[in-house]
Amino acid sequence: VSAERGRVLGIAAEYFKNTYENFYIELMPHRLKMQADTNRKLLEIGKDMDIKVISTLDVHIKNSDYADSYLANGDLRRNRTISDRNDPNSDCLRDPDFWYKGPEEIISVFNDHCIDEKEVINMFKNTLELDSLITFKWENRLFDAPVFTENADKELEKTIGKKLIKKYGSRDNVPGEV
Repeated sequence: VSAERGRVLGIAAEYFKNTYENFYIELMPHRLKMQADTNRKLLEIGKDMDIKVISTLDVHIKNSDYADSYLANGDLRRNRTISDRNDPNSDCLRDPDFWYKGPEEIISVFNDHCIDEKEVINMFKNTLELDSLITFKWENRLFDAPVFTENADKELEKTIGKKLIKKYGSRDNVPGEV
Protein backbone atom coordinates (compact mmCIF):
# COMPACT_ATOMS: atom_id res chain seq x y z
CA VAL A 1 0.00 0.00 0.00
CA SER A 2 1.48 3.31 -1.04
CA ALA A 3 2.04 5.99 1.59
CA GLU A 4 -0.62 8.16 -0.07
CA ARG A 5 -3.16 5.35 -0.16
CA GLY A 6 -2.41 4.54 3.47
CA ARG A 7 -2.92 8.19 4.41
CA VAL A 8 -6.27 8.29 2.58
CA LEU A 9 -7.39 5.04 4.25
CA GLY A 10 -6.52 6.58 7.64
CA ILE A 11 -8.50 9.76 6.90
CA ALA A 12 -11.51 7.71 5.78
CA ALA A 13 -11.31 5.49 8.89
CA GLU A 14 -11.14 8.54 11.16
CA TYR A 15 -14.18 10.08 9.45
CA PHE A 16 -16.27 6.91 9.77
CA LYS A 17 -15.18 6.28 13.36
CA ASN A 18 -16.29 9.79 14.33
CA THR A 19 -19.51 9.61 12.31
CA TYR A 20 -20.91 6.17 13.13
CA GLU A 21 -21.49 4.55 16.50
CA ASN A 22 -20.55 1.04 15.39
CA PHE A 23 -17.75 1.26 12.85
CA TYR A 24 -15.56 -1.72 12.05
CA ILE A 25 -12.74 -2.23 9.56
CA GLU A 26 -13.24 -5.25 7.28
CA LEU A 27 -10.43 -7.53 6.10
CA MET A 28 -10.91 -10.23 3.48
CA PRO A 29 -8.76 -13.36 3.28
CA HIS A 30 -7.74 -13.56 -0.38
CA ARG A 31 -4.40 -14.74 -1.70
CA LEU A 32 -3.78 -11.58 -3.72
CA LYS A 33 -0.65 -9.46 -3.09
CA MET A 34 -2.67 -6.25 -3.13
CA GLN A 35 -5.12 -7.77 -0.62
CA ALA A 36 -2.27 -8.78 1.72
CA ASP A 37 -0.75 -5.27 1.64
CA THR A 38 -4.16 -3.66 2.18
CA ASN A 39 -5.06 -6.04 5.02
CA ARG A 40 -1.83 -5.28 6.88
CA LYS A 41 -2.37 -1.53 6.49
CA LEU A 42 -6.02 -1.72 7.58
CA LEU A 43 -5.08 -3.80 10.63
CA GLU A 44 -2.45 -1.18 11.53
CA ILE A 45 -5.02 1.62 11.16
CA GLY A 46 -7.46 -0.34 13.34
CA LYS A 47 -4.87 -0.72 16.09
CA ASP A 48 -3.70 2.91 15.87
CA MET A 49 -7.25 4.30 15.97
CA ASP A 50 -8.78 1.73 18.33
CA ILE A 51 -11.23 0.51 15.65
CA LYS A 52 -12.34 -3.11 15.79
CA VAL A 53 -11.38 -5.24 12.80
CA ILE A 54 -13.60 -7.98 11.35
CA SER A 55 -13.01 -10.72 8.80
CA THR A 56 -15.54 -11.46 6.08
CA LEU A 57 -15.52 -13.62 3.00
CA ASP A 58 -16.01 -12.11 -0.42
CA VAL A 59 -17.64 -15.28 -1.79
CA HIS A 60 -18.44 -15.34 -5.51
CA ILE A 61 -18.11 -19.05 -6.28
CA LYS A 62 -18.80 -22.35 -4.49
CA ASN A 63 -15.22 -23.67 -4.57
CA SER A 64 -12.01 -23.61 -6.61
CA ASP A 65 -13.52 -25.91 -9.25
CA TYR A 66 -15.54 -22.93 -10.49
CA ALA A 67 -12.60 -20.48 -10.76
CA ASP A 68 -12.11 -20.84 -14.53
CA SER A 69 -15.81 -20.31 -15.22
CA TYR A 70 -15.81 -17.28 -12.92
CA LEU A 71 -12.81 -15.79 -14.74
CA ALA A 72 -14.29 -16.51 -18.18
CA ASN A 73 -17.56 -14.82 -17.21
CA GLY A 74 -15.67 -11.79 -15.87
CA ASP A 75 -13.54 -11.56 -19.02
CA LEU A 76 -16.64 -11.69 -21.17
CA ARG A 77 -18.40 -8.96 -19.18
CA ARG A 78 -15.32 -6.73 -19.56
CA ASN A 79 -14.88 -7.50 -23.28
CA ARG A 80 -11.58 -9.27 -22.62
CA THR A 81 -10.13 -12.49 -23.94
CA ILE A 82 -8.14 -15.27 -22.33
CA SER A 83 -5.00 -13.84 -23.93
CA ASP A 84 -5.67 -10.56 -22.09
CA ARG A 85 -5.51 -12.53 -18.85
CA ASN A 86 -2.11 -13.93 -19.88
CA ASP A 87 -0.73 -10.44 -20.60
CA PRO A 88 1.41 -9.41 -17.58
CA ASN A 89 0.52 -5.75 -18.22
CA SER A 90 -3.21 -6.44 -18.08
CA ASP A 91 -5.23 -5.68 -14.96
CA CYS A 92 -7.20 -8.90 -15.43
CA LEU A 93 -7.77 -11.07 -12.40
CA ARG A 94 -5.69 -14.21 -12.87
CA ASP A 95 -6.06 -16.39 -9.81
CA PRO A 96 -9.17 -15.65 -7.80
CA ASP A 97 -9.90 -17.37 -4.54
CA PHE A 98 -13.39 -15.98 -4.05
CA TRP A 99 -14.85 -19.18 -2.66
CA TYR A 100 -16.00 -20.15 0.81
CA LYS A 101 -13.16 -20.83 3.24
CA GLY A 102 -13.36 -22.57 6.60
CA PRO A 103 -11.65 -21.17 9.72
CA GLU A 104 -8.40 -23.08 9.16
CA GLU A 105 -7.99 -21.77 5.62
CA ILE A 106 -8.85 -18.22 6.71
CA ILE A 107 -6.18 -18.38 9.42
CA SER A 108 -3.70 -19.77 6.88
CA VAL A 109 -4.37 -16.96 4.39
CA PHE A 110 -4.04 -14.27 7.05
CA ASN A 111 -0.82 -15.94 8.29
CA ASP A 112 0.47 -15.59 4.72
CA HIS A 113 -0.40 -11.89 5.05
CA CYS A 114 1.81 -11.76 8.20
CA ILE A 115 -1.22 -11.50 10.49
CA ASP A 116 -0.91 -13.88 13.42
CA GLU A 117 -3.56 -16.34 14.58
CA LYS A 118 -4.35 -14.35 17.74
CA GLU A 119 -5.31 -11.34 15.59
CA VAL A 120 -7.45 -13.55 13.34
CA ILE A 121 -9.30 -15.07 16.32
CA ASN A 122 -9.94 -11.52 17.56
CA MET A 123 -11.34 -10.62 14.12
CA PHE A 124 -13.67 -13.66 14.32
CA LYS A 125 -14.92 -12.47 17.73
CA ASN A 126 -15.48 -8.94 16.41
CA THR A 127 -17.34 -10.34 13.40
CA LEU A 128 -19.69 -12.26 15.69
CA GLU A 129 -20.16 -9.12 17.81
CA LEU A 130 -21.11 -7.12 14.72
CA ASP A 131 -23.45 -9.90 13.61
CA SER A 132 -25.32 -9.64 16.92
CA LEU A 133 -25.97 -5.94 16.20
CA ILE A 134 -27.54 -6.51 12.79
CA THR A 135 -31.29 -6.73 12.33
CA PHE A 136 -32.55 -7.71 8.91
CA LYS A 137 -36.18 -7.63 7.90
CA TRP A 138 -37.33 -8.90 4.51
CA GLU A 139 -40.35 -7.01 3.22
CA ASN A 140 -41.34 -8.92 0.07
CA ARG A 141 -38.99 -6.91 -2.13
CA LEU A 142 -37.66 -8.42 -5.29
CA PHE A 143 -34.06 -9.45 -5.02
CA ASP A 144 -31.90 -10.33 -7.99
CA ALA A 145 -29.86 -13.18 -6.56
CA PRO A 146 -27.95 -15.85 -8.45
CA VAL A 147 -29.70 -19.14 -8.93
CA PHE A 148 -27.57 -22.22 -8.31
CA THR A 149 -28.46 -25.37 -10.16
CA GLU A 150 -26.96 -28.79 -10.71
CA ASN A 151 -26.29 -27.73 -14.32
CA ALA A 152 -24.37 -24.56 -13.42
CA ASP A 153 -21.62 -25.20 -15.99
CA LYS A 154 -24.15 -25.75 -18.79
CA GLU A 155 -26.11 -22.67 -17.73
CA LEU A 156 -22.90 -20.61 -17.76
CA GLU A 157 -21.96 -21.99 -21.17
CA LYS A 158 -25.42 -21.07 -22.48
CA THR A 159 -25.17 -17.54 -21.03
CA ILE A 160 -21.69 -17.03 -22.43
CA GLY A 161 -22.82 -18.38 -25.81
CA LYS A 162 -25.66 -15.83 -25.94
CA LYS A 163 -23.29 -12.99 -25.00
CA LEU A 164 -20.75 -14.07 -27.62
CA ILE A 165 -23.43 -14.17 -30.32
CA LYS A 166 -24.64 -10.73 -29.22
CA LYS A 167 -21.08 -9.36 -29.33
CA TYR A 168 -19.89 -11.05 -32.56
CA GLY A 169 -23.16 -11.51 -34.45
CA SER A 170 -22.84 -15.30 -34.76
CA ARG A 171 -20.77 -18.20 -33.38
CA ASP A 172 -18.87 -18.30 -36.69
CA ASN A 173 -17.47 -14.80 -36.03
CA VAL A 174 -16.13 -15.57 -32.55
CA PRO A 175 -12.30 -15.45 -32.55
CA GLY A 176 -10.60 -18.78 -31.83
CA GLU A 177 -8.94 -17.52 -28.63
CA VAL A 178 -12.25 -16.81 -26.93
